[in-house]
Formats: sequence, C-alpha cells, structure tokens
Amino acid sequence: MAESVALSPEPRVSHESALIGDELHLFGGIKDTIYSDYFPRNEIWTCNVREKKKKWIRRFTVGITPPPCRGAQCVVVDGIVYSYGGALSEYALTCLEDVYGLDPKNMKWMKVATPVDGKKPWKRHSCCLWAIGGRVIMFGGAIRNLPPNRLQCGAHLHAKVNNEIYEFVFEEGSEKGYWLDVELSGKRPKPRCSAAVETIDGHRGLVHGGSYFDGQVNDAFVIDLEKKQWISVNFSQTPCARHLHRICRISTKKVEKNCFLLIGGSVYGNSKLKGKEFRHVYVLDLDKRTSHALDLNPEIAPIQRHTLHCVENQDGSLQIIVIGGKKKDGNLKDILDEFSLVPSNESFVQIETEIRALPSAQDISKAPKKKSRETEREIEELGTDVLEVQDEGTQLEAGYLSSEEENTRLREQRSGLESRCSSLQRENEGPSKLQPKKKDVAFAFETQMSELQTRCNGCTSLQRENEAMRAKCHDLQTEKTDLAKAL
Repeated sequence: MAESVALSPEPRVSHESALIGDELHLFGGIKDTIYSDYFPRNEIWTCNVREKKKKWIRRFTVGITPPPCRGAQCVVVDGIVYSYGGALSEYALTCLEDVYGLDPKNMKWMKVATPVDGKKPWKRHSCCLWAIGGRVIMFGGAIRNLPPNRLQCGAHLHAKVNNEIYEFVFEEGSEKGYWLDVELSGKRPKPRCSAAVETIDGHRGLVHGGSYFDGQVNDAFVIDLEKKQWISVNFSQTPCARHLHRICRISTKKVEKNCFLLIGGSVYGNSKLKGKEFRHVYVLDLDKRTSHALDLNPEIAPIQRHTLHCVENQDGSLQIIVIGGKKKDGNLKDILDEFSLVPSNESFVQIETEIRALPSAQDISKAPKKKSRETEREIEELGTDVLEVQDEGTQLEAGYLSSEEENTRLREQRSGLESRCSSLQRENEGPSKLQPKKKDVAFAFETQMSELQTRCNGCTSLQRENEAMRAKCHDLQTEKTDLAKAL
C-alpha cells in the first residue's frame, strides 16, 4: 500500500469526510464548481485533528473502489466508512445505487453485496444518511428517471426529489447486506435533497432544511427509531431556508445537552431574503427548541458544499473543523479551517450559556438561599421553564383528546359503511327479489320488439305501393311520348 507525504489536499466541494477517533479521512468531490473534474476516490487524505500543525498524508487504496462522483454521503459504523449514492455526470443523469465500505486501517475499499432480486432504493445523490445506534438510515435525495412502480409505498416524488426512508441491514459482517423499508408514524417530511443531518443519540437523528427543487425549506425533524416516528421541531428564531449546509453536535461531556452548530448553506433563488442579512452560523438547542445566530471568532465566511466536524479537547474546549467548500463569490476556499471555542472566547461563552444544564429541584433545595437579584432572576427563569413545560403538556393532552374524538367518529363512520355494504350485498344476492324485476324487463323487451316488427311490416307494404306507382308513372310517360310522335 503506497503512501506519500504532501502539503495538503486540493480545495474541493461536494466531497466526503469521516472522523474516526483522532483521524480525519477526506476523499472524493469536485475540483471546481462546474462539475467537470472529479477527484479519484482511491485517493484518501488523512490527518490527526489533535495536532496543532496539521500534517496531511496522501494514501492510495486497494479493492473495489467507488467511481468518482459528487453528492455521495458517508457514515461510520464499527470503524468502517460506508459511502452511498452520488452523481456521475454534470447534470446528475447517472447516479450510484451501491453501498461501498472503506476499511481505514488497511485502506481497502469493498463493494457491499446486496441480493440481486432484493429491493434497492432507486439510484440518487445528495440524500440524508445517518449512523444511528449502528444502523444506517437513508432519507430523501435527488432522483432522475424514476419508474412509477419503484417509488416506495407512502413516499412522494416532487420534481426530482423524494422522501423515501430506508435502512441498510448488514449480514455476514460488513461485506453483505440488504435494504429494508422503514415504517414510521407522524408527519413525514416533504421531499428534499442537500439537507443537513446529524446523529443525536443511539436512536435519534436530526434533519434540517434542504432543497425542494422550487426553493429551500427551513423546517427541522427528528427521526426516532425507538418510538418509530417522525417528530416535527419548531425552533424559535428559526434560521432562514437553505440547503448545502452542515450541522454538527457540540454538546460537551460535562454538559450533555443536545445542541448543534449550523454553518453555511445556499439560499439561491430565495426572494424573501432580498435586502436582508443572511446569517450563516446558528446554535440550535434541541431540548429547549431555541436557536440564535452566532458571531464566530475567528469569523468563517459564508460557505456551502463543505463538511463539518466537532472535537472536544482535553481542556473542555470545542474544536470546530470546516473542510473544503465554496465561498459566496463562487471561488473554492482553503481545504481546512478550524477554530476553538474556549472559555475566554465570546462565542464559547454564548454556547455554554445555551447548553448549560438547569439545576434539579434537589440541587435548588440544597443551595444556600440568596436574596440577590441574580438568584431571583434565575428562579424566575426556572418558573417560566416549568410553565412552558406544563403548557406544552396541556397542549399535548388536548391534542390527544381531539385525536381520540376523531378516532371515535371514524370508527362510527366505518361501522355505518359496513352495515350499508352488508345490506347491499344481501339485496344483490336475493334471487326472489330480483326475479320479478327480471320478468318485467323481459316482457317490456318483447313488447317493444313486437311493435318494431309491426312497424317494419307496414314499411314493407308502403314500399310495394311505391314501386307500383313508379311503374304506372313509367307507362304514362311512354304513352305521352307515343302521342307526341303521332302528332
């Protein structure tokens, strides 16, 4: 296995990157922004994210290598990088439909075998891909030339984007598997591609935004594999609609909260943003359903088509790594930008304020009683949080009751329809009721036939009389001619 040391990978967009421990692996993508030149995917660049001065190592792989493409997505399961999808041509006329696995230890690619007669998702690019509790979950993506009979049951296709949900199930280790439909309750997100996704925990994943092909969306959903449902998330101060952005989880081990950092994205064609400032960095607090724009220090310029990772350092600071991407002016940015959010950093303080854990009731009772304004303000904030939770519980209970009423009405309506159906079936199966109707119809038919026959006979008599009159007229004409000759 050949290796060579180089300064740095070339700038790129629509690439893939995976973080395994301290090792960052980068591969694939496009060399420019017009989809004309692809990087080979047997060329892997790695670096140690803990090193202050990054030293990139260029490696070459063996095995069955995926073809060069853009818009492929990758996840890590049990130390193996799995890649799926991707567009092979400029206008995405041809896409990939196979799953490939990369073993970083041996730098070996493999094509994961799937049954020939098994059901596969239709080939696509720019889909959502999660690794949730060791499971690979795929959602949405851009599709071309999809046969009508290939769309997953319950899914929809809008223009060239869909909202199908599949799971790739591994068998016999990591070299064989098959696709399985995922059935979830709740409102399914509308079709989309190029959305930002991140794993929350061992059974949940988050998706935000994406392209609907007639614009972008700014909604957010949680996919819960334990409860088997979609959950719609409404953030306060929701970031504007966008796609081609990235999110990463930024909660620390000391403060285990579900907070995410959103960076970049494209708002191309969004007329609502005319004359307004586009904020491209946000902190999303999933637990509190809040979000706020963040001014990074150092500042990262607006970008898109990049990848994003977050690493917690030993001192508790957060190291944000942005790889590749395209800047607002259309040029490619440097291959790697990184910055640390440390306690002395204003941005870190903002995030820590957002993700701090609220004290429990037991902690409050043990805490010394203070009459300061700060303590009173904290108690007031806690009371507000409790009221919000209670209000949310009341709304959920009301929604549950209304749902039960709707279910009761539907059950009654179904019972009435079943009774009506049974009645009609008995009526159709009763020969004694249908026989008189059959005789009446036959008698009316015979009567009508007799009348038509009589009229037909009358027409025949008239026809014979007409022929006799025509012969007589002919004789008179002949006589008239003879008289004219005699005269």
